[in-house]
Amino acid sequence: MRLYSDHDQHRPTDPELAAAGRALLAQLPFSHDDRDGSFRLQLVAKPALTGAEGPETARLVWRNLVAAIVRQETYAFEQQGLLKALFSTQPALLLGEVTAGDEDTTQQMFRLLRDAGRVDGNPVDVIPAETLLAWCRAAPSTRFLQAAAIITAVTGGTDGAAAQWTSSAHALLGKAPDRAAVLD
Repeated sequence: MRLYSDHDQHRPTDPELAAAGRALLAQLPFSHDDRDGSFRLQLVAKPALTGAEGPETARLVWRNLVAAIVRQETYAFEQQGLLKALFSTQPALLLGEVTAGDEDTTQQMFRLLRDAGRVDGNPVDVIPAETLLAWCRAAPSTRFLQAAAIITAVTGGTDGAAAQWTSSAHALLGKAPDRAAVLD
């Protein structure tokens, strides 16, 4: 309850609550009935994953989540709130985790993110375009293509509305060293 009221009233995070959140997230069990608790997890995760200890906790939570999905204990779409919290608080770290393995592993992570986006939107879309570009610029020959594979490129286009490029798609296409490859 306190996390919700602090979040709702834009109060600074209590360091003790953030530490307790990190401890809970590190031990978080995943299951198929997590969908309703996803919003509450997001409230715990955001303050817990910021600060000096946030990156290591985010890495641990991501790896535990991926392992639970591989074991079929949960589905990515059931963890939407947690995924959004991870990508909004530690975007560069999470993008690095998604793309850290060999080509097959990276493709599996891309599928995981696509599966997550089927219900409540792509969790990667919480990353601001400038943050995404900064990550891409660190290794432009590979990262622009990787980012293009996981962002939502177009929104709209239903019920008579015109389809439009997202701000992330605009940014990637505008700054990519190989625009044709990114567009592909």
